Amino acid sequence: MIRLSKRLSAIANFVDKCAVVADVGSDHGLLLIYLASLGKIAKGYGIENKSGPYQILKHNLESHSEAELKPLLQDGISSLEKDVDTIVLAGLGGDTIVGILKNGVANLKNVKTIITDSHTSIGEVRRHIVALGFIIKDEVLVLEKDKYYEICKFVKSDERPAYSDFEYRRGPIIIKSPAFRHYAKVLIKKMDAILEKDLPEAMKELVRQEREVLLPYEN
Repeated sequence: MIRLSKRLSAIANFVDKCAVVADVGSDHGLLLIYLASLGKIAKGYGIENKSGPYQILKHNLESHSEAELKPLLQDGISSLEKDVDTIVLAGLGGDTIVGILKNGVANLKNVKTIITDSHTSIGEVRRHIVALGFIIKDEVLVLEKDKYYEICKFVKSDERPAYSDFEYRRGPIIIKSPAFRHYAKVLIKKMDAILEKDLPEAMKELVRQEREVLLPYEN
């Protein structure tokens, strides 16, 4: 059995049984292979946009027969098989994730679930996906190698929840989790360091405002 990192394990836990998954930026295909080995998926697509990584992905996916795993060489979801109902966008910057979704928005018709592991601009990722007609169904904060990762599961819905700006930035479910207390302390410590630097006052004021909002969560 393949052993995944905490981060990839959290992503795997968010994949629904019998889902057809398109894993964008699939790297070596470990997530798809793991899901197939569990019998959680019968079909999946691994997507890479560079020839070198694609060749490694192709070799790895074709070496496993537990499920129908197909490697694809393409940019993001510029095309998407019609049977795909779940997209995984992991290990990418927020701007990249938003760009992939914007460029492939016409291909999201049959997609019911989007799972993200954005390493930057997470608030903007939440805003964009919610604007596409999804709700934030679940989230988890993962600490791996002294770094926090926010794993988010979005599900297509007719609901139109009114998330606050703070909920978009930090996650409406994450801020209610016990792990967020420690994360808030980490964020406040970073903000204190920023406030000691020679920066424009307007920038410092924004940091102070965010710090004030976070303070109640560290207790």
